[in-house]
Amino acid sequence: ANDTFNYKGNMKNSYFGGAPKGDNLFSYRFSEILSAGTIPVVYADDWLLPFNEHVVNWTNCAVVIPESQVNKTREILLAIPDDVRCNMQKCALEVWDRYIADRAGWVRGLVRSAVSTNDVNMIKP
Repeated sequence: ANDTFNYKGNMKNSYFGGAPKGDNLFSYRFSEILSAGTIPVVYADDWLLPFNEHVVNWTNCAVVIPESQVNKTREILLAIPDDVRCNMQKCALEVWDRYIADRAGWVRGLVRSAVSTNDVNMIKP
């Protein structure tokens, strides 16, 4: 197969992968990108990433670019230092392995999100 059209191979050899919104605010490309250990670049205003900040700190694993800033993608990505990018790739693959690769992971992430949300709510007066 021509390498130009080898999606999986291209993803595994890329630092970043575009995850624009699909018909909904979620894109199946997001999961594919994480599975390759590639950093998702999310172009979707008002998109809630899976789980909450107590389970996954997405700023460590993904780049979220407002749709109005799409033209600045190159600048934004080039401004990320190599060591930060490397840690983001590790984080993306860890999130894939721990929470997204299978149903048990999704359940684990959802339960942790619910428990952490309840804990936060209990602390509030």
